[in-house]
Amino acid sequence: MTASRGLAFAKLFVTDLDRSAEFYRAGLGLEPAQRFATPEFDELVLRARDGGGSLVLCRWKDGRALDRGNAHGPVGFVVGDVDSTYAACCAAGAAALFPPSAYGPARVAIFRDPDGHSVEILNPGGAAPQTK
Repeated sequence: MTASRGLAFAKLFVTDLDRSAEFYRAGLGLEPAQRFATPEFDELVLRARDGGGSLVLCRWKDGRALDRGNAHGPVGFVVGDVDSTYAACCAAGAAALFPPSAYGPARVAIFRDPDGHSVEILNPGGAAPQTK
């Protein structure tokens, strides 16, 4: 058996690639890296400047409705400052679900992106709010 080398990407289906790309750029600093087009769908690969896995945004070309279901949790991102990142995401159009809070030694927050996908941001050692 071959061992995994780590998570390569998470894929979210969205209704508007450009709107979603701008949301993830403004809120989380993700930048477009590659774009793919097929007859059935368009994909946009977003990456953080410091590397790691990718977030792939995908849009069906036939206009089908998106069904998120209930069999998955949020897509998670580690951030340096949960409070300011949460504020930036809300300013970019996120719907607040769980405001920045201590969760053991971590600080976490959860929101929904413009298509309703749950996103969790966390700082594993940042239980106390960041001060400036």
